[in-house]
Amino acid sequence: MPHALSVARAAGGIYNTKMRVVVALLVLGIAILMGQDSPPPPDWREWIKKGTESFRWARYPEAVSAFQKASDANPDSPVPHLYLALGWFQEYIPGAVSADNSDCARHAETELRRALALDPKSWTAIVMLGQLTFYEGRPDEARQWYRKALDVEPQNSGIWCTLGTIDWQQWLRQGKPAHAPTLDEAILNFEKSVAVDPVHEVGMRYLSQALRERAGTRAGDEEKRQDVAAADRWLEKAADARSENVQAAIARISRSPEIGDPDAMLKQWALMAVTPPPPPPPPPPPALAKGRQASGAPARAGAISWEPMVRMADEAPPVRIVSAVQAQKLIAKVEPEYPAGASFEGPLRFVVVIGKDGHIVGETSISGIPWLVSIAREALHRWVCQPTLVNGTQVEVVTEVRAEFKFGQ
Repeated sequence: MPHALSVARAAGGIYNTKMRVVVALLVLGIAILMGQDSPPPPDWREWIKKGTESFRWARYPEAVSAFQKASDANPDSPVPHLYLALGWFQEYIPGAVSADNSDCARHAETELRRALALDPKSWTAIVMLGQLTFYEGRPDEARQWYRKALDVEPQNSGIWCTLGTIDWQQWLRQGKPAHAPTLDEAILNFEKSVAVDPVHEVGMRYLSQALRERAGTRAGDEEKRQDVAAADRWLEKAADARSENVQAAIARISRSPEIGDPDAMLKQWALMAVTPPPPPPPPPPPALAKGRQASGAPARAGAISWEPMVRMADEAPPVRIVSAVQAQKLIAKVEPEYPAGASFEGPLRFVVVIGKDGHIVGETSISGIPWLVSIAREALHRWVCQPTLVNGTQVEVVTEVRAEFKFGQ
């Protein structure tokens, strides 16, 4: 009898096992059938794409929502947290005082710290935390973040320039005190920036302005003279760097950085976090100010900027030619004339694009008096050069020219 019970129990167990298998197969079949009617939800990369598209069209709440879904779908990756932080960061307005604005900053900082916890060497998270804390008026924390970024990329000239900018603005807020360590630290950081990148124009301009300001706090005449002379040299070097950068950009075939890079937007915004805006230009000399007032020149004059022309995919960019070589091809040259009453002399530097027919078709102002740029532009477009040939074909040229003003009769 016990043997019979064991057999019965075994048979019942086999039956129950078969039933469980049948039920599982039924559930699986139902799931497959339901899956055929409803598509699977997007993965986290698809949500990133949707959020990026909304971000580019300035639909930031939609972008934040999509990035949040990407973060929920893949919480263990730092990338969705970085995108979500970027969405909140874009909603944040530096200097605005409101509860909503503070919430945007807090959300951005939370997501950046989450990304950093998942990837302690995330350069993007570090520099964006530096930028956010600086915007919120926390300069000491901002310095700590940017110095941490230097541990990851010690040869990044933008970080050194940003550190100098933090010190510089703090010195300005302190009321420009003499013998201030923050000003000396700013100058040191700007010097490191241009030492790492010899064509870092923004760093050179800040260095020139900081040296000129420090000269105003000097007690000794010799120290003051040295700072002013150094400021003038760095301002000229900044113009040289701008000329080099503009010519290189025009002569380079531009390609979209997003090809093959799904996170190009993150890298672009991280680069912006270590790219401080250039300082304002120095005030004009007194003689120029008097001449401008006497001439009745407008208080506001448009600056010239080069805009790349539409090119075919297989069309080559302009060829770079040294200015001294291109000057030998000059056929006709017209110097601009000062308006009546002007009393300041000096050249204006331009990077120009010379068309295939030898006429100037585009120009970028490099240095000079801003309100005289429009006058110089009219003269430049009357210059004519010999066409440049490459393998027997006329090509466009990019080079630098200087427009020397002369006094009218």
